[in-house]
Amino acid sequence: MRVNPISRVIVAVIASLLLAPLAAAADNAPADTDAAVRARLARKLPGVSFNGVGFSDTIDLLRDITGAKIVVDWAALQKAGVKKDQKLNFEVKDATFAEVLTGIFDRVTPEKPGSIVYTVKDGAVHIGPK
Repeated sequence: MRVNPISRVIVAVIASLLLAPLAAAADNAPADTDAAVRARLARKLPGVSFNGVGFSDTIDLLRDITGAKIVVDWAALQKAGVKKDQKLNFEVKDATFAEVLTGIFDRVTPEKPGSIVYTVKDGAVHIGPK
């Protein structure tokens, strides 16, 4: 099933409008420290909604709206059975960036919750299999 490109744009526009102030504030924090990354992960996001958006596109949108450096080990995820283009539906309000990531991971692998994790290392959020 192919997602209408307009739907993807609508999701991106809504997310960027809602989260632009957070991204601007995040730009003021030093992005090269693990403490700054953890601070970004602890920030509340007013609302996130993805409908039929691919996993990699979701990560790209979160990268853009939060200003976080996100490194994904796609090769390791693929070996674990996770597809970059796996479509997901996810909606949450008033959750931290960390909670959003965890929720998205669980939507990508509903049969194995917790099988995708993130770590903070070298000033970035690293995503890979558990």
